[in-house]
Amino acid sequence: MNFISSIYLWLLPLISIPLLIYLFNKNRLKDIHFSSLIFLNKIKSDSIKRINITNILLLIIRTLIVLFFILMMTRPTYNSYYNSNNNIDALVIIAVDNSVSMSNNLNDIKNITKNITSSFSDETNIKIIELGNNEVIYRGKKKEIDSLNKIKIKKTFKPITSKSINKITDDNYDNLNIFLFIVSDGQNHFSNPSINIPNNKNFHLHYIYTNKEKRNLSIKQIDIDKNILLPNDTFKISVTIENNGNIDIEDSFASLIINETHSGKEYLSITRREKDTIEFEASIPNYGEHLCKIVLSDDDILEDNTYYFTINIPKSIEIDIISNKSNIYLENALNAFNVKEDIIKVNYYTLNTYLDKKINANILFIIGMSNISNELKKKIYNLNKFPYFKVIVIPEINDKNLDSISNFIDQNKQIDSKRVNYAENNYMEIKSQKINDPFLASIYRDIPTRNIKIFNYIEMDSDKNTVMRLENNKFLLNRFILNRKKVELNLLSISLNLQSSNWPLKGSLIPFIQNLITTKNLMDYTDIHKQLKEMKIYKNSKIISPKGRTLTFATINENSLLNELGFYKKTINSHDSYFSVNLGEKELSSKYVEYEKIGDFLNKEIVCFNTPKNAAAYVDNIIVGNDLWKFFLYLVIIFLFIEMFLNSIYIRND
Repeated sequence: MNFISSIYLWLLPLISIPLLIYLFNKNRLKDIHFSSLIFLNKIKSDSIKRINITNILLLIIRTLIVLFFILMMTRPTYNSYYNSNNNIDALVIIAVDNSVSMSNNLNDIKNITKNITSSFSDETNIKIIELGNNEVIYRGKKKEIDSLNKIKIKKTFKPITSKSINKITDDNYDNLNIFLFIVSDGQNHFSNPSINIPNNKNFHLHYIYTNKEKRNLSIKQIDIDKNILLPNDTFKISVTIENNGNIDIEDSFASLIINETHSGKEYLSITRREKDTIEFEASIPNYGEHLCKIVLSDDDILEDNTYYFTINIPKSIEIDIISNKSNIYLENALNAFNVKEDIIKVNYYTLNTYLDKKINANILFIIGMSNISNELKKKIYNLNKFPYFKVIVIPEINDKNLDSISNFIDQNKQIDSKRVNYAENNYMEIKSQKINDPFLASIYRDIPTRNIKIFNYIEMDSDKNTVMRLENNKFLLNRFILNRKKVELNLLSISLNLQSSNWPLKGSLIPFIQNLITTKNLMDYTDIHKQLKEMKIYKNSKIISPKGRTLTFATINENSLLNELGFYKKTINSHDSYFSVNLGEKELSSKYVEYEKIGDFLNKEIVCFNTPKNAAAYVDNIIVGNDLWKFFLYLVIIFLFIEMFLNSIYIRND
């Protein structure tokens, strides 16, 4: 026998209370005055014996009542095979993985549920839970299971992990026997962290593997070979595609669609669990924002067959420069973008004139550390016009240190920096193997002919914000993300002149400047797991979803998630633009595990089955608990009636 609430066994000494009361009352003597002993002769000896027997019976019954009541509180159980008593107290929980990869299985949940519960009695409680939001979508008896026809399981774009299962296993249940069936397709998203196994011996966990033959390609990643485009410029888009199904795929294809026009098609043959990268070459004739997508031919999972993105060809980029004098090298680098057409528009200011003006550009160059002030920081931080603002700080050759940068990054932080000037023929070079920006790394890494010689710079240690560093591990370019990710501050340690380095003479300066002034990726997209506040959207923007649903972005919903894939239209001040939303990386990169290996990433206490019927057959041979508390309740009631009956006899005889 087992006890669910064994702590109440500590109350067993209380069964001695009836005996103590009996002994206490027995020793209490009462003086009764009477005139003659003649009345005592009328009491027969057998009558006295009956009273003593009644007292003993009452003592035993009262002791048993206390004992049975305590045992009832402890909820005693005994074990048996399920098929020998299928009227046991049981709750069947069916936890449905409703992620995108399970799309084709969701319509069959009713049949899966019927097969799983075929071994259980009609009075068994059934609960069906969607793991995406841990939402209970059905609660009822097995005999009412036909009502499942009215239930539609909605797929979720959220990543489903073992945390969803743990919310179920960590819950408290009144039922003695809990049967949890996890219905999933073998994605390894339950492996980390592991599933919590309850201490309750009568909590049974099962995994129903539904992944049969699955034909599926998914788009893992897309890249473009340029950062800035002009109309009619040729560019290349590379697409990485993975076969994450369990059969080889031949004669599939991928298409590039720009503004609903087919711009390219590539055929694919990828063996299971392998990747392939294809390239599309295209050009776009007009300025503006262009809606693009890569589309795969249909397979078993449609949601990961389309990857949405936008390509933005800005007609102009407006840049403000705060400087006390002109810098010919910066001017030449910016003018290099205006060879074909005037893309870059530059406005020059002093610090005072900039503080007094209305800001129309979200890119600002600051030449000279004396042009940095706390007032400038406040002006930039208080801007609500731009979702993102870029600041590029370049010291002058006569600046001794970088102390004034603390106005931006941290006024309480001590800036330890000093000017270093090497003697003739001595210099520092870029540490090309430690560049923390993919675009800059592609320019300077492993290309010795582009070596940059630094003669004169302001020295400061590298840290977590360092993007480029020198050979002595001092920083060359630091990048700070400030003001709740709305401001990006780029800080150089060198001046942009020949006294500081030979960089102004190098052609690689132009792509370096290009990297600094790019505020929006040429190719732009986001995933569905990002909150609205992470998407660089203006407050009060009106957003229209791909299916036409409308919302206004405000503080009250900035933590909200989107729930549709595709192109979203956003409108602010009568200006329309778009952003694209795709499946999250976790869903796209999740691997499928074969049934034979499913146990390798699940807890060993979880029993796996490849069909619901096998699970039902297994249930018949599970040792389950049978509750005895009702039996003891009935005994308590019976003994209470007996006690009242005997007590009435005792009183009458007394």
